[in-house]
Amino acid sequence: MSSTEATRCWLCDGPTLLTVARAGIPAVQNRVYSTAAAARSAKQGRLEIRACTSCGYAFNAAFDPALVEYDPQYDNDVPSPTFDEYYRQIAAYLRDKYLPRGGTVLDIGCGKGKFLRVMTELFADVRGVGIDPACSGYEGERLTLTAGTFPQCRPAITPNLVICRHTLEHIPHPAQFIRAISRELPAGTPVFVEVPTAEWIVDNRAFWDWCYEHVNYFVPQSATSALTRGGVCDVSVSPAFGGQYMWLEGRAEHDTSADCRGSLTFAHTLAEYAAGERDSVQAIQTRLANWKDERKSVAVWGMATKGIEFVSLVDREHRLIDCCVDINRSKQDRYTPVEARKILSPSALRTAPSPLVVIAMNPRYLAEIQAECQRMQVDAQCISL
Repeated sequence: MSSTEATRCWLCDGPTLLTVARAGIPAVQNRVYSTAAAARSAKQGRLEIRACTSCGYAFNAAFDPALVEYDPQYDNDVPSPTFDEYYRQIAAYLRDKYLPRGGTVLDIGCGKGKFLRVMTELFADVRGVGIDPACSGYEGERLTLTAGTFPQCRPAITPNLVICRHTLEHIPHPAQFIRAISRELPAGTPVFVEVPTAEWIVDNRAFWDWCYEHVNYFVPQSATSALTRGGVCDVSVSPAFGGQYMWLEGRAEHDTSADCRGSLTFAHTLAEYAAGERDSVQAIQTRLANWKDERKSVAVWGMATKGIEFVSLVDREHRLIDCCVDINRSKQDRYTPVEARKILSPSALRTAPSPLVVIAMNPRYLAEIQAECQRMQVDAQCISL
């Protein structure tokens, strides 16, 4: 790719601004390692997030797909009651709106198939078909999971609904990916897409939410344009999960016209955020250092993307954070990529020195974390940043 191509918008070919830039970050956050040595040798990449001044779409111009591997070792499962309830809410919404008499759901980028399992368990007249390179093959009565990519592994079914949850942000040139999906569908097939919202990251100064796995960063207007350019019409957008995500709904339509609508101000807003990001990081470091001066122990709860990025940005010297915990058992007693921090079970907090501060990396889980600490009889100040 030439330098000119890299600086033009992948969506509308408009001019872009360089915003968030970092080097030496884990290429895959949701992969953990059995030894510290293996963790330290994990692949690293760099961020060069450019934002289009025409449509508001932002993307990592330095992304190299060769550094990212999605296979059965990839694990972004969140075994959380809060998230399980969110899955049930989505499943009920989709069933009521699109499958009132049942039918087949095709989930492109299904991960390990957890959402489809929830949906098929809730509704006996729904069949789920999922495709993802990170899943293990499975064939059940109403659930089929295939390890692979779409459309190379296109199933021999005509779906009544296509969903693509938390996949589009991982795919370079998203409109082309959506086009590859829509052209395989009968016209009129409902399409449901869920992606993170870049505005939430900026508004909350959540510097830990920029990561290498996410190639794309959308605002509602640019996400709508990506779908429309990809052959999905009548796109509507609604916020979800406390504003962290957005739902996009439309219909496959083979002859949609290109849509150039966008947020003309977001590129400049993101550039302003990037200019002040170092101050945000330093403010957190000062807060952590003050806690250490007060002889407080500090634990980070949630070692997925947010936690991995957070600890690497604020505590490279492993001086300010005492331990990292996660409820995902497959991550416990293993090591984070590059930083090689050992991930512990939350039960380890029972023996943590007091006073204890527990940082919930996602505010949506704060109440759940507080309740779990109380259940374990852990006296902790639980906060979100």
